[in-house]
Amino acid sequence: MDLFFKTGKVEDSFTAPGLDEAKKKLDTMLLSEDERREYNKYAEYLRKLASYHDTEKEDLKDAIKAAETKGKIEGRMEGKIETAREMKKKGFDHALISELTSLTREEIEKL
Repeated sequence: MDLFFKTGKVEDSFTAPGLDEAKKKLDTMLLSEDERREYNKYAEYLRKLASYHDTEKEDLKDAIKAAETKGKIEGRMEGKIETAREMKKKGFDHALISELTSLTREEIEKL
């Protein structure tokens, strides 16, 4: 650590916890005002970009979940329709088919 006080540099051989963050902060402090302003603009751009990607990732997860839910609903509906078709073929009353499948009489008649 005495070397730091002599040179003002954080050497790669230094191993104290948190030293990487301190080195980045020190490197930033050693920049000129214009360089620091550009660095801060770039850092802000990276934060916004990361936030945008996080939002996109969450939106994609939501879309996938919605698609899965829609698929399950459609699958259940297809199962009800198939059951209603079979019941209709076997001569079941439309009222009973409607009661058991939750399909309307109109939907059953179209099968």
